[in-house]
Amino acid sequence: MSRIVICAPRISEGARDLRDHINNNSDVEASYRRRDNPSLRQMQLSPSNSLIVNWGCGGNNFRPTQDFNIQAGSNVPRLNGNTNTATNKLEAFRAMNTAMITLPNYTASLNIARRWVAMGHRVYCRTNLRGHSGEDIVMADQDNPPIQAPLYTKEVVKRHEFRFHVVGGQVIDGVRKAFRADVAREDRDRTIMNHAAGSVFIRSGRSLTEAHQDQELHQMCVRAVGAVGLDFGAVDVMSDSDGNYYVLEVNTAPGLEATTLERYSNALQAIVNNEQVQSWFTIPLNPNQAIAELTQTETQTQETNNMSLLTQALLNSETNRTLLAAGLSVVVNDSFSGGTLTIGNRYTIHDVVQGGSSNNIVWMIQLRNNNSSLQRYTVRNQFNISAESLAQLQPVGEAASQLPPVNESRSLTATSPERCTELSDGTMVNVGGQVTYSGSGSSLLTTGNSYQVADIRYGENSGDCFIGLAVGNNNSIRRWLKSNFTAGQRVSADGSSTVAPVAAPEISPVTDQAGVNLTVGDRVRITTRNGGHGLTVGSFQVIQSINAQNNNITVRGHNRPIAGRRVVKVTQQEEQAQEELRTQANQTQRINVGDIQYIIRARDLNRAQQFLSSISV
Repeated sequence: MSRIVICAPRISEGARDLRDHINNNSDVEASYRRRDNPSLRQMQLSPSNSLIVNWGCGGNNFRPTQDFNIQAGSNVPRLNGNTNTATNKLEAFRAMNTAMITLPNYTASLNIARRWVAMGHRVYCRTNLRGHSGEDIVMADQDNPPIQAPLYTKEVVKRHEFRFHVVGGQVIDGVRKAFRADVAREDRDRTIMNHAAGSVFIRSGRSLTEAHQDQELHQMCVRAVGAVGLDFGAVDVMSDSDGNYYVLEVNTAPGLEATTLERYSNALQAIVNNEQVQSWFTIPLNPNQAIAELTQTETQTQETNNMSLLTQALLNSETNRTLLAAGLSVVVNDSFSGGTLTIGNRYTIHDVVQGGSSNNIVWMIQLRNNNSSLQRYTVRNQFNISAESLAQLQPVGEAASQLPPVNESRSLTATSPERCTELSDGTMVNVGGQVTYSGSGSSLLTTGNSYQVADIRYGENSGDCFIGLAVGNNNSIRRWLKSNFTAGQRVSADGSSTVAPVAAPEISPVTDQAGVNLTVGDRVRITTRNGGHGLTVGSFQVIQSINAQNNNITVRGHNRPIAGRRVVKVTQQEEQAQEELRTQANQTQRINVGDIQYIIRARDLNRAQQFLSSISV
């Protein structure tokens, strides 16, 4: 049996998830070793079918024999044996520059940085060469002169930012950075796009589609990983308004989830089994949009009771297809294998489209997923119609057929009644329908008032949706982000009828480490140090906000998100009791030994007395 040992310097969610995925989805045995765990049993590996993976251990020399108690033959492959260059930003830039990798302009000279600022450029002053996630970066401009730092980079006006994962000489996956839907437009800082600033990785957009097919870009990422002495890594890349790509850094222990986790798992299995690593270029950009391997004959002969209700409805008639597009909802069943939807949750259908060929028709539905992105999913056996929507699939008279389908196509005329969108509360609205203004600070709109929608438009590059209203003295059309509106009401094409608001999708509550539901205002205790939250284990916090879609919380005075599984809910009495115990344990007492006086903490008093007693004997 082939074996993979993943070594990390401390607790690592990515390394642990990677081990579990390999063990659960292959016949390869994977192990996870931590340098900070002193109780390691010796492990022996065979050179012929083993692989050692360095997941983020820094330094000039990765030493699994000494640091991880692995008795390995000299020929056992070791990935990322030296990460010193990659984790030092200045050395990484110098190495990649030598390899002709396109980089932002950089320097170690304060005078050159000052000259850039004097010319009107903004400059990033990196005060820590081994920082991560944008830490220790100070922005300099004409109002804020550059400070002393070991590395300066001149800002390139960013259009998009990506992350491309390279393993075994192949780009195996790629994603684009975007902001979560709950991050207000005025709070979106594109200079440093990290998780703490509200950015997420998504798998959509024209820019990512172009990058997926750009093999020249893929080769640059592969060369960047090799230039800094790595066998694998996550390459952060940005593009400017002219479509030029710049490498920003190479990460040695990237976060893993869903599709990316699966592709790392497959790539490492291929390496340990001496097989070719699959290139991202050969994989459809979004697996959920891939055409299902199902011929029309198979569809006709498949037994009905093995098909989901939604599939039956789509294949039965064109009329049912149109009705399904009218804001109905579906429930994800156990057959769904992706990571962007939650099994058992309900989602509203935005559109139903036909894919495939004349001999192999595949139906797909467009849903807003857990990342707040519109995405298409093949419907075969993955969804069931919700109880609320099932009745509407029955014949409901001529009035229902007059309602326009839900459609966010940008090819439609801006004032077309068929152009619909979903608001933040899950309700739908189209041109001519009604919305309620839930924002604030507008001189033209009143919070809580209802307005008729004049048009719906989409940003050319951002993809943001804008609601247009005829307001003001001359009834000119002004536009606001759709996040400012709720309680949408759709109308038929002739404006003669309306549809009741569609209920928002059901989202599972955020729970703590013990599975207890969390709410705003609850008191919690931090239980784990990893996760990037930056809080002390054992400290008590008060929940400030909850993000059910991402299953995390924020606490008062701290903006970084914290996963629910990293805290435990406590009562105020429990907090006070534990604080009292901690205070008592830290109280001190003086002990005299001869002419020397020692100050001992109460919790250490017994051990100290035993030790002193043994010395006396």
